[in-house]
Amino acid sequence: MGNKKLFIGSLFLFLLACGNKQYNVEELNAYVQNIDNGLLNKQERKGYHFTLYNRPTDLWVAQELRKETPTDSLLDLFRNKYDDYLYFILKISKEKKDALYASDGYGKFSELLQNLSFRMGDFVEMVTSEQDTVPLADAHYSRLYGMSEATSVMLAFNRERLQESDWVQVNMKDLGLNVGRTNYRFKSKDLLKAPSIDFKNLNFNN
Repeated sequence: MGNKKLFIGSLFLFLLACGNKQYNVEELNAYVQNIDNGLLNKQERKGYHFTLYNRPTDLWVAQELRKETPTDSLLDLFRNKYDDYLYFILKISKEKKDALYASDGYGKFSELLQNLSFRMGDFVEMVTSEQDTVPLADAHYSRLYGMSEATSVMLAFNRERLQESDWVQVNMKDLGLNVGRTNYRFKSKDLLKAPSIDFKNLNFNN
């Protein structure tokens, strides 16, 4: 009986330790990129590879902190700045090249560039399992002039309906690549349980 209690107690402490894992920036990035954790979704259309993944609040906080000491006031400031929104990074590539520079002809290049830079709100929206539509709140296209292996766009949506839904789905119309519509579904519980970073007890690199 005593051995059984000891085993149960040890198991409880082990599970508790697993649940309280302290992530640093690299580990949190790896967590996001592990498709089994539900924060990353991939699609392929006509040779184009689309990847949409969530970027948790604390990765933005780490970027803001840079080399500053993570005081309570700074952590609160930066977390409050990002907590109201769900952030996703969209990457599009073809043959391991930036999709913009893999497109054929100046006409398609120009149309795609305009859509990525200024019109994402016309092409992207989020819907919930409760049939609510959440418009795109903000978008930012990172132009690297063909020096990256993928086109990269940050997408932001208000997260106020997240806790009321079982899932959310990001729907994107064809941006001008003639690949049709793409959809990316995420379980709300996976987005809500994304790990945080213990900035005070862990060293991290930005």
